[in-house]
Amino acid sequence: MRMHLRCLVLCLLTACGAAAGGTSQPAPVANQPDTITRDLETIIGGMFSPEHLGPDVYAAIKARAQGDAVHYLAALRDLVGDHPDPLWLSNTYVPSAIALLGERAPTEAGALARRFLPIYRRAVEQAPPDHDPDQFEKTRLSQRVGELVNLAPR
Repeated sequence: MRMHLRCLVLCLLTACGAAAGGTSQPAPVANQPDTITRDLETIIGGMFSPEHLGPDVYAAIKARAQGDAVHYLAALRDLVGDHPDPLWLSNTYVPSAIALLGERAPTEAGALARRFLPIYRRAVEQAPPDHDPDQFEKTRLSQRVGELVNLAPR
């Protein structure tokens, strides 16, 4: 839950700065762990688009991520972990990050998608029925499983 909140806050702050005409700071060096984590939180947070972040911020994050795709995939593996909260998984776009990074590191991206499949399937089983507090959690998780299946080599 805490990571989900960090993603949301980071995305909102970035989007508000871009919408207010704020200028972006020079892009930090990509292989700094804090930069990688911050970039990944933005990518999976649901607002990773030029319209939300501004074209310059979006392009900078995308360039850093794809320029160091193997490290970003390893950091994504660590960020998600082995036992993530199902609600957090349903509210993030991890498969989209794998797809983006897979453009530059397809073998590693496919392996990570394969690794995440049982984690997501377990989350679908643990999620409450779709009529519970977050009524579409199970549906979103099932969609993410489908995306991971498409990304994982057979």
